[in-house]
Amino acid sequence: MQTSGKGHRSPLSPEAAGWIALGLSVFTISWSALFVRFSDVGPLESAFWRMAIAMPALYVWTRFAAPGKGDRPTAGGWFDSLAAGLCFAADLAFFHLAIATTSVTNASFIANMASILAVAASALILKERIGPIVWVALGIALFGAWLMGGAKASLAALGFGDVMALGAAVAYGAYFIFLKRAQARLSSALVMWRSSLVAALALFVLALVDGGAMWPRSPAGWLPLIGLGLISHALGQGLTAFAIGRLSVAPVALAVLAQPVMTALLALLILLEPISAVQGIGAALILIAVAASRYKGR
Repeated sequence: MQTSGKGHRSPLSPEAAGWIALGLSVFTISWSALFVRFSDVGPLESAFWRMAIAMPALYVWTRFAAPGKGDRPTAGGWFDSLAAGLCFAADLAFFHLAIATTSVTNASFIANMASILAVAASALILKERIGPIVWVALGIALFGAWLMGGAKASLAALGFGDVMALGAAVAYGAYFIFLKRAQARLSSALVMWRSSLVAALALFVLALVDGGAMWPRSPAGWLPLIGLGLISHALGQGLTAFAIGRLSVAPVALAVLAQPVMTALLALLILLEPISAVQGIGAALILIAVAASRYKGR
C-alpha cells in the first residue's frame, strides 16, 4: 500500500498487516468471556451493552478510516452489513447465555466450531480456494477443540449451555461470510459501524423481551461492560474485520480457534478454572494447526 506521492511502499504488505491485526484481535477478544462472567447484568443485557458502548468508538473509526472500494449506499453492501449484524447479534445472544450456564472454557471452545462452518462456506459460497493443508489443520484444530471441551462423545451429552454455544458457532460462521462479502464493497470501518448498529438494535429488543437486569448495581459494574464494548468489540472485532478484509476467510477462521486457548489460560489465572492434561494437549494441537495454516493456508 502506498504511503506517499513518491511511490514508496509501506514495509508491511496488506497480508502482513492482516496477520498482525488478527493476532491482536485473538488476544483482545479472548477477554470477552471473562468480562461477561464478571458482569452483574443479565447475559442478553450485557450483549446489548457490549454493542452500545462500542458504537461511539466505531463511529470515530469511520470518520478517520480510508474509504473502501465503494462506500456508497448500494443494496448489496447494506444487505450484507444487515445480515452480518443480525448474525453477530445471534452469536452474542447464544454465547452470553452459554457463558452464564456452562464453564468459560467449554463455551469458548464449542462456540468456535464456527471455524469449520466458515471454511466450508468460504469454499462453497465465496469460491475461495482451500488448500489441503488448511483442511488437515482444521481437522487437527477441531480435534484439539473437542479435547478442550471435555471430549464429549455425543450431542446427547451436551447441556443447555453447550447447546447455546453450538448456536453461537452457527451464527458466527455466517457472520464471517457476510462480513467478507460486505467488505468487497465497503471499508472495514463502515461495515463494522453498520453491522454493529443492527446488532445493537436487535439485542436491545431481545434484552427487553428477556426482562433481565439491564443496569449494573454499582458504578464498578460498568467496568466489565466497558471492557466488552471497547476492548472485545470495538478493538477486537474491529481488528478481525480489518484482517478479514485482507486475508481469505479460511486462515482467519482457523486463527480464531486460538482465542479459546487464550481464554482458557485467562480463566485458569483469574477464575481458577482448571485445565486438565487432556485439555492441555488439545490446546497444543490447536496452536500447531493455526501455525501450519499461517504458512501453508493460502
